[in-house]
Amino acid sequence: MKPPIVLPESVPMMRSHLAVLLCFALLAGQTQGAAAQVVSGRVHAAPVVSGAAGAAVRPVNLTSGLNITGSQLTPLAGVLPNAGVLPTVSALPSVQAQAQVLQAQPAAAAVPAAAASPIQVLPASQQIAPKAAPSAASEAPGAAVQAVHPAAAQTDEAQAVQAETKGRGLLAALMRALRGEKTAELFQGGRRGQGFVPTAEPTEVDGVQLDPKPTLPQASTALSRASLPGRRQSLLSRLFGRSQAESIDLPGAPQDVAGIEAALRKFVSENPAQFGGISVDSLYTVMAKKVAGKAGLADVVYVSFRQQHNAVPIEGSDLTFTVKLFNGRTTIVHTAAQLYQDVTVDTDGKLSETDVLAKAASRLGNLPNAAEDLLDLGSKIMHLGGQWRAVSLRMSKALSLVVAVDLNTGEAFAWDPRMHVETEPAKQAPVDLPGTAVGRGVADGPMKEGVEPDVLPLGHVEIKTDDGKTYYADAEGKFTVQGEGDKPVTLSVRLNGKFARVNDRSGQALVVTVVAKPGEELRVVFNPAGAAETALAQVNAYAHVTRIHDWLLEQGIDLEAFKRPLPIVTNIDDECNAYYTPYNPSLNFFKSSERCANSSYNDVIYHEYGHYVDDKAHGGIPNGGLSEGWGDIFSMLLTKQPVLGRGFLKGQAQDYIRHGENTYQYHSSDEVHDQGQAWGGFGWKLRKALVASLGEAEGAALASALVVPVMLASVRDIPKAIEAVLMRDVDQDGETPHFKEIAAAAKAHGITVKKPKPGLSEPLVTVDGDGPMGQMVRAIARTARALANVSRTQVRAVSTAASAKGMTLAAAPAKEIPADAQVKAKVPFTAGALIRGQVRREIQRFCDYHGLQYELKEYKGLLESDFLLTVEGPYSTLKQLTDWLQSLAN
Repeated sequence: MKPPIVLPESVPMMRSHLAVLLCFALLAGQTQGAAAQVVSGRVHAAPVVSGAAGAAVRPVNLTSGLNITGSQLTPLAGVLPNAGVLPTVSALPSVQAQAQVLQAQPAAAAVPAAAASPIQVLPASQQIAPKAAPSAASEAPGAAVQAVHPAAAQTDEAQAVQAETKGRGLLAALMRALRGEKTAELFQGGRRGQGFVPTAEPTEVDGVQLDPKPTLPQASTALSRASLPGRRQSLLSRLFGRSQAESIDLPGAPQDVAGIEAALRKFVSENPAQFGGISVDSLYTVMAKKVAGKAGLADVVYVSFRQQHNAVPIEGSDLTFTVKLFNGRTTIVHTAAQLYQDVTVDTDGKLSETDVLAKAASRLGNLPNAAEDLLDLGSKIMHLGGQWRAVSLRMSKALSLVVAVDLNTGEAFAWDPRMHVETEPAKQAPVDLPGTAVGRGVADGPMKEGVEPDVLPLGHVEIKTDDGKTYYADAEGKFTVQGEGDKPVTLSVRLNGKFARVNDRSGQALVVTVVAKPGEELRVVFNPAGAAETALAQVNAYAHVTRIHDWLLEQGIDLEAFKRPLPIVTNIDDECNAYYTPYNPSLNFFKSSERCANSSYNDVIYHEYGHYVDDKAHGGIPNGGLSEGWGDIFSMLLTKQPVLGRGFLKGQAQDYIRHGENTYQYHSSDEVHDQGQAWGGFGWKLRKALVASLGEAEGAALASALVVPVMLASVRDIPKAIEAVLMRDVDQDGETPHFKEIAAAAKAHGITVKKPKPGLSEPLVTVDGDGPMGQMVRAIARTARALANVSRTQVRAVSTAASAKGMTLAAAPAKEIPADAQVKAKVPFTAGALIRGQVRREIQRFCDYHGLQYELKEYKGLLESDFLLTVEGPYSTLKQLTDWLQSLAN
């Protein structure tokens, strides 16, 4: 056997220096398109079983994971020669196999349950191909990889543009980095929805290739303007200082929301030049809400308009006003706009409803039962494929995908959005039967073995009686039903209510049936004994969703969506995450595993509810990073502590996900969970500073009053949100009494806030180091890291050899798959140019040493190589290989 390859200690420093030198020396370098090259392997065509005997693997995205500093995964000792010399990364959750029927060769030994597998088994009908999997014609060595769009064939011009933008040279990589994009997008996966922990944007779901999400061109009119009340500028200031407008008071000083909205429309019509000449008739009202002043703050009204063309909304446009009420004055203190002129698409379209449905179903892979599955989201004008289009929007309830069909051309684009009582005359005198509904769950933090559950009130829960009547409890879970005389009444209670509806996936949904008797006060108790995870998760979900709902109402956030019950899915057979689904709203929480707690507890529930509020307040989540921060802020303010996801990770010294005391420096091109740390950290640090100066009760109340109503300001990024907090603090004299605390909390995250002055002052909030030079430095740093990393490791497909005897996963759980069961897996990953050679050799040596049948294809670029490893052999051996690759993933 060859001696192990040992990298010298100087290699990391050499890598860093070489990467930077390459970035500067080869800026104009351009290489040809990546070619598929079979670099090693004994090719063996293993049989792939179809039907129930076949198996596949969901994408396991290892790109972003939990991003937890200091939590590292140790490579398996002895698995590969020199396995420990490459850098390790943060511990990332593996996906457990689901209980599906699977035939495999029986074996005496099985992989221990403690060794959780990154291989997830599911039926062959759900196999997922790699994003740019070579076609049958391109399987030969040297064949070029082509990404095939599933929609209509592209024009020659569009293909030329695509070929130009897919360049893999260093200049193209730097340009993508400057735009905040990843340096390679060939192999990606990720969970659907607006997740609790970071996952990469998926490129396909259940075999459906996805398009990029809709983007916006540069607005014709873009402004963000503060207009503060106060004294007039002096003559010297007006002559020699920066030009500033006086504060804007609305004529007539309307005090009600309707009057303010009408006055704002008149203001827009009388000042067309300020708004790009947009007709006020083309604006419809998205939201107009008044938030009562608390903790010494003035009342504020938030009004948000959106453009429309022929009564069809223009997605991404907005015009928002923040108006304050000062002792008889109604003053505009902030205006923001993103408006588009000359959007003149044909909104009538040429397609019938039948045509639209057929196009949408075809784009989603000939979706069966399309008429029932596709939810009609209406028509919008959206910027897709480089142009404005009038589209009909549909959402697949089965796939959780949105598809937009161009009403004029028929082109279809698909992406993942993730993100009373009736009574009859009483025959006898009615009798009030009082009661209380509670559940045993966890008031604060995750579930823990040996800890007695808490008793939680089940506010607003629905109570049904055996005579068909329906009642609801109050916020404390107290209720009164009516009986007749001395007759008992049978009550049926589930975890459904005015504002939450629990749907449990464990098959153990909670329901209580009790008999109420006159003269006795009834107590309805969910999960009366024991501490089963499935029961605790359901009680937690209902209790904490109703709690944050009521808390937000107290903070002045009263949305129309709050009047309907929000679906909550608990005990999903997955691990280490939670997510919210837009368009068809629901909160989704996973059961526990060996590595992660059940995600249905208050920290996580409040975070996901933040996405729901952000979505419903604005008709769509306007900014992913801001939305992540909203979730964190809600969680921290409600739990009164700065740690998000306490105890989420098992067996880790750092067992949480994020922390309000983080020192992250904000940049708009960073991953959304990273960006969210700036908004969440700002909110917590502001609360901490105000509590220090005013005391716990007053400081906490003021922090909530300053921050939470900004949800209604319709801002589109974190700096604008901080500016909106500053506007909340403005008093009738144009002063900001808490400027010091606001500025310090923002500065901790690389955001500078300037003290506003009477009259117009812009910009008030800037990002440190966000100029062209700062962006270039960060782009070079990201590119340099890409040269020396292994990333985007996924198991994309696996199949098992057929067995005459067979076995089912019901008898043997997926994480106890027999160690010598013969499986075949496809593993795509990306390796930086400085280490790809060593990674390639280590894989060859491992496969040769263990006698595995394998094929390793390399798609080579200047900065990095994309690999596709197809390997067949015993399950336990393949698991060692995939675990090692996972440990290298960045």
